[in-house]
Amino acid sequence: MWRAHRCAHQLANRLPGRTRKPAILDIPVGESREFGRTFAAIANEVQSKKRPLPPPAAIIGGGETTVRIVGNQEGTGGPNQEFALAASLGMDDALNRHDVAPVFEALKDAIHTGAIGTNVHDLKLLLGS
Repeated sequence: MWRAHRCAHQLANRLPGRTRKPAILDIPVGESREFGRTFAAIANEVQSKKRPLPPPAAIIGGGETTVRIVGNQEGTGGPNQEFALAASLGMDDALNRHDVAPVFEALKDAIHTGAIGTNVHDLKLLLGS
């Protein structure tokens, strides 16, 4: 079992008691914004149609997404920020420039962790009610 999948199971065991057993998705390597949009579509299904899980639902994804830079674009941000922006607000202009960090800064939603000295894989968490 790969490390992110193991972490996802550990996270699932720590979710609040009212949350049903989560779905755990393996996210293959691919474009961050596309997986963000996929998570947003799943959230909409949970909210509007009560599927693939009825609320309260938790969907945990693990894997490494990427950002493909074309040309001389020098935006700020990274794969996880592009994932989050695509999942929540869209904002194709910022996504196309790969300059998503200023959006989160302006919203006062930026999280600065600093260097952690390791590659711990990426976990995505969707909680739907």
